[in-house]
Amino acid sequence: MTDFTHLHVHSYYSLMDGLNSPAELMQAAKDLGHTSIAITDHGTLSSHREMQIAAVEQGLKPILGLEAYISPTDRFDKSSKTDKTVQAYNHIILLAKDEDGLKNLNRLSEIAWTEGYYHKPRIDKEILAEYKEGIIALSYLFTDRTGGFSSGSFDSLNFGTHVGDDPASVKANRSTLMNTQFMNQVHGSTVVVVSQLSQIDPTCDALVTTNPDISLAVMVADCIPLLLVSNSVVGAVHVGRAGLVNRIAIKTLDVMRQNGAKDIHAVMGPSICGKCYEVPIALQEEVTAVHPSSYSTTRHSTPALDLQAGLVAELLAENVSFEASTVCTMENSSYFSHRRDNPTGRFAGVVKI
Repeated sequence: MTDFTHLHVHSYYSLMDGLNSPAELMQAAKDLGHTSIAITDHGTLSSHREMQIAAVEQGLKPILGLEAYISPTDRFDKSSKTDKTVQAYNHIILLAKDEDGLKNLNRLSEIAWTEGYYHKPRIDKEILAEYKEGIIALSYLFTDRTGGFSSGSFDSLNFGTHVGDDPASVKANRSTLMNTQFMNQVHGSTVVVVSQLSQIDPTCDALVTTNPDISLAVMVADCIPLLLVSNSVVGAVHVGRAGLVNRIAIKTLDVMRQNGAKDIHAVMGPSICGKCYEVPIALQEEVTAVHPSSYSTTRHSTPALDLQAGLVAELLAENVSFEASTVCTMENSSYFSHRRDNPTGRFAGVVKI
């Protein structure tokens, strides 16, 4: 797969998240036919030297990166120590584009450890703006159901206002995501371009923005939370069965390109897998007539749909690079699942320039 590159990979320098050495990752990339790969460990650049040596041995292009911790306020702020509604940090993927970028990546890491350390080595927007030259930032995340204010079936980080949860709890949960535009999702095909935050969620199933001060959110509980990242435009897309048939992802890509997007990269978050999404055979035939790749069967050989496989086929046809979560929401209780627990909450995929 010479036309695909993993841009977010952890080595064993990411404690609790990575298993393989940089050398093992380079060997795996080579075996899979890749020509390049990134390593983005949590808060550390420790893998870079080993990665460079191993990449040269395998004939690969190493992309040196970092999954940085970024303070929602500033790197000196420790208010989360006394105010539990304040997050100590969020995550951001940083990739060195050239030698200047690598120097700035090292400088940011140094500042994070010496000035911003609180729970984790943190940077902030101010210092990132100062050392941004030569750095590509991929700013996105997927929440799970922990760390919020809801209770019962919605325990605890539910962002859905339409599921029967206490409105005050949902408001508190949404406040943990700063400057974030949500949407009123209706399984349709409407794409809305957002230029500024609105207190009223627009009715649509995809959001696009060129505003670097706004984050976009998509809510799901089995459907695919699709985040689209580019140089100056981002998108958040709700891709369920209807969205796949309506080609909501393709429509969003078109809108992003009309707004200047180049080299779009897609990130698919946790969703129900093809072995768990059982459907009537008539519904399976309806969807697979449009997306043959979405055909699947359950472990009991009953009709099913693989939404992720159908979406991957669309992205490949559009020459869009992608990464996809292997987590099935129905099988993993860390995430809300409508099929497993209805009524239940909604977790979110969030993206920002």
